[in-house]
This record gives sequence, structure tokens and C-alpha cells, in this order.
Amino acid sequence: MPAGAQAASEALAGLVKASRPILERGSRASASEKLDLDAACQVISDLVLDLDGGRRLLKASAELAGAVGDRNDAGKPLLHLCEDLERRCIRQALAKALVDKEPRVRAAAVEASVASAGPKVLDEFLLQLDRENSPEVLVRVTELVRDHGLPTGVPPGVRLTEEAVREKRLEALMNLLVRPETSVRVGAMRALSHVSGAQMFSLREEDWQAWWLARPKAPAAQPAEPPSPPTP
Repeated sequence: MPAGAQAASEALAGLVKASRPILERGSRASASEKLDLDAACQVISDLVLDLDGGRRLLKASAELAGAVGDRNDAGKPLLHLCEDLERRCIRQALAKALVDKEPRVRAAAVEASVASAGPKVLDEFLLQLDRENSPEVLVRVTELVRDHGLPTGVPPGVRLTEEAVREKRLEALMNLLVRPETSVRVGAMRALSHVSGAQMFSLREEDWQAWWLARPKAPAAQPAEPPSPPTP
């Protein structure tokens, strides 16, 4: 459960109180006053916050950090707190945008997720493309795959070989070729041209279907080998 308004207000009041000696005396503040600021920042970092609560605390913390300045070593806990709250707000805002009812918002959230966390998050979208009906979002995913390539490695919690996971990623793109929207099919084929290794740059669905069927049988369901037990 996110912290209520009262808990957040009390934590913020403690932060303002602990910041006052740093604002007034800077590095000349006593060791105990510096520890008080660090503890007050930690209280806020430990709170479970929803997006609105995080934004309110971030705004107040940023104002305090701005008043202290970034050259004041005694005020560094405030800077670290702001960075922590910024990351938390960004994560929550993106998570909220990814399920927004507007396709344009979801598409922008997909792009922002890749920009902030890297191509590895494309797995979350590629392996769930069948749950997305918006052509705008699907096209954006294919553009990101074309620009950044397929993710590599095996996602956490997936018990498949790396080859099998790559096969599922390619299969997700191939499945888009049966969509009725031309923009989605073209986007999928352009992505395949860059990541499939087929050395083919075609915008004809039948060429890609023929390539897919002619490939050696892929180990799509082959689980990764469990680790061997340690030798006694």
C-alpha cells in the first residue's frame, strides 16, 4: 500500500527540519545535523509511494536541493534523494502510460522505455505482441527492433536456450505478417530485414513466409539445461 498523505507529510516535515541547519551553515553544520539529514532522506526513500505522492515529494525535495546547491557536500543526501525519486516517478509514469487507453500514449511509452532502459526491455513487448491491437503501437515496436536490433540473452525467469528465445522473438515478428494493416506488415518485414540474418530485403510477405518455412526446425520449445548438482 502506498504511504498515505499524513505519512508523506510527516516525512517531508522531517526533511525540511533536517535541511535547515545545512541551508544555514552548509559544511559547517555539525556531524549530528548531517546525520539527521541523511536519516530524514532515508525515511522518504523507504516510503512506498504512488505516482502522485512521488511527484509531490520530488518537487519539495528538488526545491530543498536547489536551495542547498550541488557544491555543498553536506547536502548531497538531498541530491541522492531527488535522483531516487526521479527514477521511481519515471518507472511509475511509464508503467501507467503502457496501459493507457490511447494508442499514441502507449506507443510513446514503449519508445521511452527503450530509451531509458535499453533494448533489453523490447522482450517485454515482443513476446506479448498478440495482446496489442493498435497498429500504431505495433509499428513503433517494429521500428525500435529495426533501429536497436533484437534483445540478446535469455530474459530472467525464462527456461529456454538462447537460440530458442531468439526464435520466439523472430516468430513474434513473423506473426505480424498476417495482420490486415499494411503499415504493420511493412514494419515487420523491414525489421526482419535487419535482424533475421536472412540477407533479404523484401517487402513481399510470401518471400518471408518461404524463408521461414525453409529454415531448419528451430528449438522453440527446447528448455535450457538445468545446472548440474555440485559434486560432494
